[in-house]
Amino acid sequence: WPPEGDPLTKDAQDSFVETCRGLLVSSVKPTVPEVLPLVLTYCHDNGMGGALHVVLDDSNLADSHVDFCVSDARETGDKHGEALAMVLRRMSCTQRRKLVTLRWANQREIL
Repeated sequence: WPPEGDPLTKDAQDSFVETCRGLLVSSVKPTVPEVLPLVLTYCHDNGMGGALHVVLDDSNLADSHVDFCVSDARETGDKHGEALAMVLRRMSCTQRRKLVTLRWANQREIL
């Protein structure tokens, strides 16, 4: 991930959700290296943190904050946000903190 080509194509969108589903059905907790490309793609495609801004932009990392993001994504029809938030919910607060830190470090490199 991410697949080659335009990230907004239907195939890329389906691949994003399927990648998230694969992480959700695994008996092993998702890892930061597995999830970081998804976070970076999501933020790129959604103007910063989108429905997950509470976690990804504001660094509110508690389970309750991620649960809020799942609900917000569902209410707004953001399938990618919902799938990614559900993956984040399976991760520890420490893993989420690392993702946010790496996300911002990567953002600065792009700018």
